[in-house]
Amino acid sequence: LQHAESLEGLGLIYFRAGKEDKAQSLLEQAIAVDDSLWRAHNALGVIADGDHDYERALTHYNNALALNPDSDSALINRGYSMFLNDLYREAALDFYTVAKRSDNPRAWRNLAMVYARQGWYEDALETYLEVMKPAEAHNEIGAIAIDNGDIDAARHHLGEALRLSPTYFARAEKNLAELRRLSSVAGESSYSGNRQSSQLTP
Repeated sequence: LQHAESLEGLGLIYFRAGKEDKAQSLLEQAIAVDDSLWRAHNALGVIADGDHDYERALTHYNNALALNPDSDSALINRGYSMFLNDLYREAALDFYTVAKRSDNPRAWRNLAMVYARQGWYEDALETYLEVMKPAEAHNEIGAIAIDNGDIDAARHHLGEALRLSPTYFARAEKNLAELRRLSSVAGESSYSGNRQSSQLTP
């Protein structure tokens, strides 16, 4: 068992360094010896999400949560995996659970992101305001509205971001420029929010 913990520890070091191939090999060796290593399962879930293998990711997250039901990291990561797979209701439930239990900023942000992705912009704004200033919240929503193809909502929220913080919020100006481009020419959007990695390191 000590050998398994050593493999897990080294695997997590590689994982946090972004060397996921080495991490995956070590972490899989670790759980082959001791399947109760929840951090290994959690990290393997993130790696599986990166490979777009959501079924494998879900198995690892469920294993991690069965072993450690109080893990905010595993629950946020499972929620984000659900979001990637367009399972918005399930994703929102995981994020809401962590947000209410731990007041975790990442959980609030991810919950707001789920609401905005579905076009529930007022719910998203209320949720973003739990963890950020109004100008930033409006910019986040405006950027997601661009991705949604919702030009009117994007224009409104980006305009609010600029109105609330015209000198500070250069990101809103960049998103408005993108919005103007999309209004005249079809093309890919380039999100300029404050998007951070929405999963957590085990």
